[in-house]
Amino acid sequence: MGNVMYFGPDHRRVPGVFLNGCSDVTIADVTIHHSGGMAAIAQKCESVAFSDYRVLAKPGTGRIVSATADATHFVNCTGKIRLDRCRMESQMDDATNIHGNYATIDRIAGPRCIELRFMHSQHAGFPLLAAGDSAAFSDGRTLHPLGGAAVCAVNVINRDLLAVHLADDLPPGIVPGTLVHNAGQTAPEVEITDCVFTGNRARGILLGSAGKTRVAGNIFHNPGAA
Repeated sequence: MGNVMYFGPDHRRVPGVFLNGCSDVTIADVTIHHSGGMAAIAQKCESVAFSDYRVLAKPGTGRIVSATADATHFVNCTGKIRLDRCRMESQMDDATNIHGNYATIDRIAGPRCIELRFMHSQHAGFPLLAAGDSAAFSDGRTLHPLGGAAVCAVNVINRDLLAVHLADDLPPGIVPGTLVHNAGQTAPEVEITDCVFTGNRARGILLGSAGKTRVAGNIFHNPGAA
């Protein structure tokens, strides 16, 4: 009695801000009261900054949910990711998630050709690799590095499968089930300062970058891990 029940969409198809392949972007003094997905998502971008960015349910409306997913989300970005003086509250997922993507070798079509499969439905269609990139291989169970190879061409088979053509033969030990990621898009520098993360459903910040990371002067009031 007296509780408020929230009915949300099954999918995250309507982000508030979508950045794809952009560079040197600053989003400043922006407030997002609602989005049917991530409030802001950046993929394969170089150097993105959010300053005085706010995600919160509009006061006085009685609404209890802002974004239906993360307040910010960064995938395979490079350069520097910066969050400064931001407030993220009432979203249905994390304040931020910074990570890269893996795909799995589904089939080895030849010594210089592999077919990759995305194992998570939300990764379907992601442009993981392109000509000129470096593909890095890892053991599917231990994540132990198994070498790399230059990419010379990529053919999209469908939303779940990519055919990747390599400039050199596969390193020894590469088998179906081996994981593949983009070696050049795993280590953006991250700086998160003077932000407030509160009142959301999930966690605070997920830091999946291999680059230098600084988190300072923030307030966390989350139901899950900070």
